[in-house]
Amino acid sequence: MLRDLDFTLARLLREKVPLPAVGYDISFDRPDEKWAGGISTQKQTVNLYLYDIYENRELRSNEPVLLRRADGTTAIKQPPVRINCVYLVTAWSPSTVDTALEEHHLLSLILSVLLRYQTIPEDVLEGSLAGQEPALPLLAAHPDGPKNSGEFWTAVGNKMKPSFSLMVTVGFGLAELPSGPAVTTRSVSYEQKDYPQTSEEVFHIGGRVVEAGDPETGVSGAKVTVLEKGQVAVTDKEGYYKFPGLTRGTWTFRAESGARLAEAPVTVPAPDGRYVIALS
Repeated sequence: MLRDLDFTLARLLREKVPLPAVGYDISFDRPDEKWAGGISTQKQTVNLYLYDIYENRELRSNEPVLLRRADGTTAIKQPPVRINCVYLVTAWSPSTVDTALEEHHLLSLILSVLLRYQTIPEDVLEGSLAGQEPALPLLAAHPDGPKNSGEFWTAVGNKMKPSFSLMVTVGFGLAELPSGPAVTTRSVSYEQKDYPQTSEEVFHIGGRVVEAGDPETGVSGAKVTVLEKGQVAVTDKEGYYKFPGLTRGTWTFRAESGARLAEAPVTVPAPDGRYVIALS
């Protein structure tokens, strides 16, 4: 994950900073005196040193994510832990004339680009970061930099340089819990105490509207109606719907999406636990 973040930041600089890529090097090494002595003598170097990693507790979530698989099983996945990664950004010039001016110019170019983005652009995400949701927050010139710059440079054994902090928040995924078949039928029984003749059983069911030509694909926003009761539900983005309070028996379900319509008899409770309506 951290390696992918390094590659992502390097790509962000290469593609967005208005300088030829051959005009400067990018390094993630510790900027100590030994490293500084080995950098290019022909072009400038941008150093992004990852010096702090900690959990962003403001973004912590304890809400598990339900994963539905194509085979009908489900799994519970714990939400990712959101981690702040803080880099110290410095510029290094091999010039012996106007060194500070060259370094300041490169730093200002980089900072002006990074300040345009509240999150890392999707088109530069590398490896495991590609497609990660939510988007990765990016904050340049963040005040969480070294509290005492002099102590930092003394610790790495080098002379003080102008710098700014760059913080990116990434999600570290946790393992999925064991999976199992989805629960689509729940039975609830009611009975007045001492009056067994008042016993009543109702069912809460969950089903799905799918494409007839591709049963693995759900139809979002479809209207589903239990005709005998006039009970209506609308499918979610994956095509799932729910109906509470149905009694045992056979009901007629109608699914509608645009000009498409399908009706099907549905037995409650379903022997196979499936309440699927196919739209063609």
